[in-house]
Amino acid sequence: MFLDPVLVAFGVMAVGAIFQKTIGFDHKNISDLVLYVTGPALIFVALYSHRIYASELYILTLAAIAVMFASGIFAFFAFSAIGYKNSGIILPSMFMNSGYLGYPVALFALGEIGLQKAIIFDTVETILLFTLGIFLVHNKGETVKGRIKAVFSLPLIYVIFLGLLFNFTAVPLPVTLIDALSMVGSATIPLALLALGGRLVTLELAALKVPLLAVFSRIVVGGIAGFVFVKIFALEGVVASVVLLLSVMPPAVNSYVLNEKFSADPHNAASAVLIGTLFSIISIAAVLAAVS
Repeated sequence: MFLDPVLVAFGVMAVGAIFQKTIGFDHKNISDLVLYVTGPALIFVALYSHRIYASELYILTLAAIAVMFASGIFAFFAFSAIGYKNSGIILPSMFMNSGYLGYPVALFALGEIGLQKAIIFDTVETILLFTLGIFLVHNKGETVKGRIKAVFSLPLIYVIFLGLLFNFTAVPLPVTLIDALSMVGSATIPLALLALGGRLVTLELAALKVPLLAVFSRIVVGGIAGFVFVKIFALEGVVASVVLLLSVMPPAVNSYVLNEKFSADPHNAASAVLIGTLFSIISIAAVLAAVS
């Protein structure tokens, strides 16, 4: 059943929401664990274990950039038209949840190959979010040099480089090492979904006009951009499915986190994440039905 991947992902998120409401847990510790330990392990193994073709890397990178900038540019002009000037709202309008939600849905729906291609797409999104995104929401207390330094303090940048390097050079690594990293990386998806579910129940809805426009930009405009990209480049198979699937993902949770950190537009960003995540049940199911 094409809804199974959606139900599994949202089921785990529901467990996280219930756990947050009844017992509570530290989102920062879990986020740090995913960001600095399990996530890098998952990404390295995925990039190393399956052969990556340069043409595929190129097309997925181009697709991610095209989808995000289509959403971001539309949002910029849409918010300018209604006189809303806070640039922080561009983040949930532009950046999708291609990791926390995209990984498990791609894995459950398309298998390990689908997950690998989703990771390539997500690495582009992550790099842009933590570079361009930080520039959009930064405050005057943070220098350009400080923001660039923060980007390169994340292990993700180096893990991506090493994973692609070992893949393209076909350098064999000890099986024991890969098995250990696989075991650590396998904790990423359940941890991320539990954390996402817990985070969503702590968010508060602001006035709906601005967040709804952000969700429209992210899911509807992004979905149209993904569809047009697939048609223009005549993509087929798993690559086409991944582009279409990630194009309709809801706003990234980290778009809220960055707004909160830099005191930009946290309330509207939080509302957009919550509304978009709920609405994405429909958009993800629609894409899965179309590509199944």
